[in-house]
Amino acid sequence: MLGPYSGVVILLLLGASVSISGTADAAKSLRAAKARLRSSYASWRIVVCLTQPQTPFKTDVQKAWEEARLESFHADMDVSYIEARMAPMTDSLSYPLSLLNKFCTDIEGGKTVLSLIIGGGSAARFLVTAAAALNLPALWLPFTHRDFLRQGNLGRFENRIGSSPKEIGAAAAALMHRANWHAFTLLVDTTLLPVTHLLQTNQPTRLTPRAIIHLPTNDRTLKLRLRRVAEESGSGGVVVMACDLNNARKILGAAGKFEMLSGRFLWLWLDLKAELRPNEPNVISSMMHGTRVVAAAAAATNENSPLLERTANLASTNDERPPPLMSSLPSLANDIHRLQEYRWRDEKIVIKREDRGFNFDEEENGKFASDRELNSKNFMPVGMLALRPSGIKIMGGDTILSRMLRETSQALDETFQETKQRLSRMRDVQLREHFVPECFPDRNAKFMTSDARENVSAILTSKLRRSMRQISKDKAEFQLLNLQAVRFPGNKTQLRWTKVGTIKGGREVRLDTIIWPGGGIVPAYLEQGGEKVGMPIYRIVTALASPFTMVTNLQEGFCLRGLTCQQGDTVMCCYGLSMDLLTVVARELGFRFDLYLAEDGLFGKRNGRSGTWNGVMGELVSGRAQLAFAPLSVSAHRAEVVDFTTPYYFSGVSFLTAPKLRSEIPLFAFLFPFSTELWIAVFTSLNFTAIAVALYEWFSPFGLNPWGRQRSKNFSIASALWVMWGLLCGHLVAFKAPKSWPNKFLINIWGGFSVIFVASYTANIAALIAGLFFHSAVSNYHDKSLLSQRVATPRASAAEYYVQKANPQLWSHMARFSLSDIAEGVERLRNGTLDILIGDTPILDYYRATDDGCRLQKIGDTINEDTYAIALTKGHPLKESISKVIANYTSNGLLDILQEKW
Repeated sequence: MLGPYSGVVILLLLGASVSISGTADAAKSLRAAKARLRSSYASWRIVVCLTQPQTPFKTDVQKAWEEARLESFHADMDVSYIEARMAPMTDSLSYPLSLLNKFCTDIEGGKTVLSLIIGGGSAARFLVTAAAALNLPALWLPFTHRDFLRQGNLGRFENRIGSSPKEIGAAAAALMHRANWHAFTLLVDTTLLPVTHLLQTNQPTRLTPRAIIHLPTNDRTLKLRLRRVAEESGSGGVVVMACDLNNARKILGAAGKFEMLSGRFLWLWLDLKAELRPNEPNVISSMMHGTRVVAAAAAATNENSPLLERTANLASTNDERPPPLMSSLPSLANDIHRLQEYRWRDEKIVIKREDRGFNFDEEENGKFASDRELNSKNFMPVGMLALRPSGIKIMGGDTILSRMLRETSQALDETFQETKQRLSRMRDVQLREHFVPECFPDRNAKFMTSDARENVSAILTSKLRRSMRQISKDKAEFQLLNLQAVRFPGNKTQLRWTKVGTIKGGREVRLDTIIWPGGGIVPAYLEQGGEKVGMPIYRIVTALASPFTMVTNLQEGFCLRGLTCQQGDTVMCCYGLSMDLLTVVARELGFRFDLYLAEDGLFGKRNGRSGTWNGVMGELVSGRAQLAFAPLSVSAHRAEVVDFTTPYYFSGVSFLTAPKLRSEIPLFAFLFPFSTELWIAVFTSLNFTAIAVALYEWFSPFGLNPWGRQRSKNFSIASALWVMWGLLCGHLVAFKAPKSWPNKFLINIWGGFSVIFVASYTANIAALIAGLFFHSAVSNYHDKSLLSQRVATPRASAAEYYVQKANPQLWSHMARFSLSDIAEGVERLRNGTLDILIGDTPILDYYRATDDGCRLQKIGDTINEDTYAIALTKGHPLKESISKVIANYTSNGLLDILQEKW
C-alpha cells in the first residue's frame, strides 16, 4: 500500500518533470530516445541507490555484489549506481528534481526489475515512494528504525529490512525471560504491537500477563485499572508499556498517584515509534540553570524561518514568468520533503531538514505537545527501563549488506528460472516494452499493464520478503536503556539514558548494572525482604507419601530441610523427593509457589454419584491449586480432567505383609497337621482293625497253624497291632503277615487308607512348617486366598483403582479394612490387625528399607506398572515447559541422583 499520499506523490513527480526546464517535453523525449537506444542491447538491470554519507562506498557495494554473483547461474545482470547523498542547503530546491531525473534515467536504461536503496533519510524514502508509484520492486535497507517506521506500511512490491513489531515483541520477551519477569501487567496499544508478538515465543516458559490494559483509554478507566493493579500487587510487580511516548506519560502520571513509581514496581517501556532521544535536554540541569526547555524549541523554529524565506526568494527572482504549475514549485518541493519526513502521522510542521528528531505527538485536545511536555526525562522516574531498536551497522564479515546481496542475487536467479519458459516466448521488442520502466508513461504504456512484468515482480517480491524477513529476525538488535541520575563535581546532577544491555536476534540478551526504581542497584522490593515480584506465583498441592513427601515441624520458625508448606492452619516443613524436584523446577523455570497439603490427605478419586473429586485431584479440578507435586499416578480417568507432564518416576503396585515369626517349634507340632478328632478316629480305627485281624486269624482254618493248638500264641493281638502300625507308617518294619483270605482283604483295605493318610500328613506338615517361617505367596488380584485374609489399600489411591477394576469382589472385601494412607497400613501390619497391604511399590520399598525389625516383606513381583508425573490444571501453560525440564533431568542424571538420595 502506498498510503493516502500515493496520488500526491505521482502528482508531484509529474509536476517535478515539468519544472526541470521550460522545455520539459523535449527533454523527456530526448531521454526516452536515449533509453530505448541503450535498452535495445541491455540485459536485466537493478538500480542501487546510496542515500546517506555513512552509506558504504560504491566500491564496497560493487565488491559485495560481485562476490554474491559468483555462484549465480544467470550472469546477464547489469547494475547501475546512484549516489543520492544529502544535498547542501543551498541546493534544497533542485535536489529532489535532480534526484528524480537521475533515478528515472537509470531505471529507463534497461529492463529494470529491482530498485535497491541502501541508507535512510528523505532521499531514501523519496526513492522508495517513487518506485512504488511505478510498481517497480524495491528493496530498502534503512539505517534507523525511525526511517523504517516513517515509510508506513509496505507497498505492493516493496521489501524492507528492519525491526517490525514481531522482532520488537521477541526482543521484549527474551529480556523478560532473562530477567525472570514471567508475570507482569501489560499496557499495550495493539495497533503498534499485537499481543501475540509478545506472548508467542520459543522460550521454555510462556509469559503470563496478570492483567492487560488496552490503549488508548480514557483517564478514568486508566486510573481505575492502575489502582486495582497497585492494590492486588501488594509486594510489587512488573509493568510493561507498549505504547507511544504520549500514552506513556499518561500512564506514569496516573501511576504516580498510587505510589507505583517509588520502587515497588519495575517499569519497562517499549519505544515502538523510535521517539526516545537519549540526548534530549536534561530536566534537572535545565532547572538548576533557570532555563526552560521550550526555549530550545522556539530557537529551532526561528532557525527554520530564514530557510523558508530563502526558498521563497529563490522562486521569485526568476526573470521569466513561470507557468501555473511552475509557480507552485517551491511549495511542491517542500511538500515532497514533508511527505517523506512524516508520512504515517498527521504532523503539520517540519522545523528543519537536517533535524532528524521525531518530536511531535498529538495531545488529547488535538494540539501538538511542546518539547518540554514530550521530554521523557521530565516525567519518567529514575530507574525506568526503555527498549529501543538499534541502528543498522555495516561492518566486516557476514554483515547485513553482504547477506542481503547474496539473498537478492539468489532471489533474482530463482525468479528468472521460474519465469524462463514464459519469458523465452517473448521477443526482444516485447521484453523492452514490458520491462523497461517509464517514469512518465502514457496511458496505454505496456509497462504499467503488463501481466508478464506483474508476474515477475510478484515472484521476486515474494522471495525477497521471505529471505529479508529472516534477515530482519536474525540481525535485529535492540538497546536496553536505563534512566540514571549521574552526579558531577559542583553538586550537579544530570539524568542520562544509559545503555545497560543489548538483545540480539530475539535470543541473545546481555545485561549490565541497572539502576532500579528507587535509585539503587538492588531493586527496592528485594532490599525490603520481598520476593521476585516478576515471577508468576502458583498454588501447589501435595499429599504425604514417603519418601516423596514427608513433613516435619519448624525449627525456631525456619525449615532446616525442605520447603515451607501449609497443613491446615499450621505451617510445617515438607521434604522428600517430590519437594526436591519442585525446588529445582521452580528455580529452572523461574516461578514462585504457595505449597500446601491436601486437607483430606488423599490423592484423589471421583465420586460416582456426584462426579466430584477429592484429595489432590479435587484441588486441581476445583482450581484451588494449579500444580500438584506428589507421587500421583497417571491414569486415563485422571487425565480426562487434568494435564500430566512427562513422568519423573516409574512405579508399580505390590503386596506387603508382616508375618509373625516363631523362634521355637512346639513339642507337639507333629500333631498340628490333623485335628484332635481326626487323630482319635485314626487310632480307634487302627485298634478295631487289629482286633478284627486277630480274630479272623484265630478262627480261620487257613491260619499260620491250621487247626493247631499254638494259634493264639503264633499270631496274637500284639501281632495284629504291629501289622496295623507297620502299614500305617509305610511298612517300615517287618511283621507276620496273616494267611487267611479275610485278613488279606482287610489288610489291603487298611494299607490303602495308610497311603492316603501318610500323603495327607506329609503335605500338611510341610505346609505347617513353611507357615511358621514364610507367608503364602500371592501372584495377582485374583488369588482366592486374599478373600480369607485381612487385605487393605489406601482410599482414593491408584492401587484401589486397579483392584476395583481387576476384581470387584476383592475390592468389596477390602472395604472393611479401608486405610487413609500407607503409613496407617504399615502400622496395622506391625500390630497384627492386617495381613496384606496393597500399595505403590516405591513407597512400600521405602518402608521396608527403613523397618527396624525387618518384619515387613514384599510378596511376589510388581503386579501393575505405573508412573508418577506432575499434574496441572487443564490447559496450564507450564505443561510443556515442565515436561522439557524433566526430560532434561532424566538425560543428565539428576533424577537418578534424587532417587539415590531418598
